[in-house]
Amino acid sequence: MYILAFVATTNCALVEQRRPSQVSQGRRFHTAAKEFDEFFVGLHEAQVLVERWPEGEREPRRKLLRRLGLEPDASSRDVSHALANKIRDLESSGLYLKMIWSESDAGGVDADLELDGRTPSHAEQRLVESIEAEGKAISALCSKLHHLDNELYELTAKRQALSAKVDDAFQAEGVTKRQIVHKNLDDAAQVLGALALQIETSIDELETMIAILEDQIQAEPPPEPAEDAAEKEEAPAKPRYKPRRSRPRATPPPDKPPANEANDDFEP
Repeated sequence: MYILAFVATTNCALVEQRRPSQVSQGRRFHTAAKEFDEFFVGLHEAQVLVERWPEGEREPRRKLLRRLGLEPDASSRDVSHALANKIRDLESSGLYLKMIWSESDAGGVDADLELDGRTPSHAEQRLVESIEAEGKAISALCSKLHHLDNELYELTAKRQALSAKVDDAFQAEGVTKRQIVHKNLDDAAQVLGALALQIETSIDELETMIAILEDQIQAEPPPEPAEDAAEKEEAPAKPRYKPRRSRPRATPPPDKPPANEANDDFEP
């Protein structure tokens, strides 16, 4: 009887080892142990967030590209070139733009566009609004990604700590349950690495776009006559956007399983 029970348990464990884990399928994994479940909930929320960025975050970029006469998949180089040409056209007609970066109320970075010179036309005003909206959207998303990047770093450390606790925490549940938890934690390492890589790539792309906006939109109007300029106090230097990297970059594996909110509850 004991031999049969041992064989049955072993076969069950082998079957579970061959099955894809809940984490590898982008699903939320439950263990009924609070400390472990808090980790897996945080991991799943990060998967879903990265997989499904709000559509509204992309709208300002689409509008700006449309105003510049570019396709939706235009490269950063094309955007920089088109924006530089547009800014030069505005400057030559007496309209000057400057992007100002400042700390936002939420602790991130905000963007505002200053105008100088003549009054813009209706079409020019719409272009200015698109540029400013794009700057605000990019800086807001960049702040969110930096925050999520830090959360992933904390989840990675927590995963390592939990891996060492599995055998003790689930000793009463049997070998099959312990193997399932181990497998999901092992796959969580792959998921966290892939998410970190995707987020850091996105941050690089966003900060490249910020640099384009900042470098191209720093025009100064022609200097005033000496007698007028001498009477004015020297204006303080305008702040520049400072990329924020709070920790060393990860070198994770390239694959990331898709997040799936449907059927996301699993109880082994």
